[in-house]
Amino acid sequence: MPTHDPGASPPLAALARAAASLLDQSATVIESLDTRDLTQESRVLSGGTIGSHLRHLLDHFNAILHARANGGEVDYDHRERGLAMERDPIVALREIRRVRDAIADCAAGVGDQSLRIRVMLDANGHEAALASTLCREIAFATHHGVHHLAMIRAIAIEHGRTIDIHIGRAPSTLRHERATPR
Repeated sequence: MPTHDPGASPPLAALARAAASLLDQSATVIESLDTRDLTQESRVLSGGTIGSHLRHLLDHFNAILHARANGGEVDYDHRERGLAMERDPIVALREIRRVRDAIADCAAGVGDQSLRIRVMLDANGHEAALASTLCREIAFATHHGVHHLAMIRAIAIEHGRTIDIHIGRAPSTLRHERATPR
């Protein structure tokens, strides 16, 4: 099983590649859809849309990029909704590419760069601030994004679209499936 030497510097370039792969998968899906597909509500996933799940996936990367650029805290919970990228595939693709390029630019930085994250603890708005690193947060956003891409895939299928079965699958699931005899 491949491991990472804990004494070595964090694998920022590898994390940026994983994030780029997720974002490329997202772009592949969006390229196959039209405006109606982005905005049509899911009957199964409680009114969610492909556009809102895509925006949420990108929100996490944008929160990291904003904190890194401005020295503030990563805040995943306070985000804008109803953006053009939720309704317009061209705007969505442009935003995916912008985020992908910005994450790739991070790979030239220091992976163990200290960051602070703010997390909401309950619906009453209680929050906590925690210490983290750039690597940890890119890993989290990528892992979180896989699940939203799976929901995007499910909604697209619900709406009659054919989406590659490997889209929105966790790396651990794909690895397990490759190792399991059929």
